[in-house]
Amino acid sequence: MNIDYQATKVEPPTFDGYLAEGLYLLELLFEKIDVDGSGFIQFEELVRYLATKNFSDGQRLKNAFEQVDLDRSEALEFGEFFALIFIWAQSSPNELQIFFPNPTNKEVFEQTVKSFYEEMTSFGTDKSSRLPFSEVRAFFAAKLPSYLEGGNLEATCNEIFPNQPEDLSLVAVGLLLYAVLARSGRTRLRGKYAHG
Repeated sequence: MNIDYQATKVEPPTFDGYLAEGLYLLELLFEKIDVDGSGFIQFEELVRYLATKNFSDGQRLKNAFEQVDLDRSEALEFGEFFALIFIWAQSSPNELQIFFPNPTNKEVFEQTVKSFYEEMTSFGTDKSSRLPFSEVRAFFAAKLPSYLEGGNLEATCNEIFPNQPEDLSLVAVGLLLYAVLARSGRTRLRGKYAHG
């Protein structure tokens, strides 16, 4: 797989279309940055990648990295990387091209982030950055109903989070979306990084 891939314009523009295409771009980017193939992105791998894009604000990158490295492992799994790019897109949208230099890819990913943010905040009843699993299920039922078939959501959630938490963070929701869409067989996502 190659990050030089150009995203397909999402026609018609649907939430699940943008989500699948945006997550595919993220999967390709993760693979490119994870040069050692460990399935995790070390801080130094991210620094080296961004240096090739002429980004040099190491302290800002370190702060963002630490904000999403919830388990303090000094390495990002896919859900944490999803959160990093999501937060980056929200706080510095003009810099998203450092991750997605292709204008079509940047546009598709920007729309993915925008759609995801709008949909998730509409389901978060308390407007916090965490969603109770009942709200996650309601989100899937309303926005991604075909992905609920055959118990895909519950099975994936039980596999990724064996001790199912009462609520899920942005990191966990991102990982869950990625895994559910990948395991559905309806997208190009390979699910290579769908582990908890």
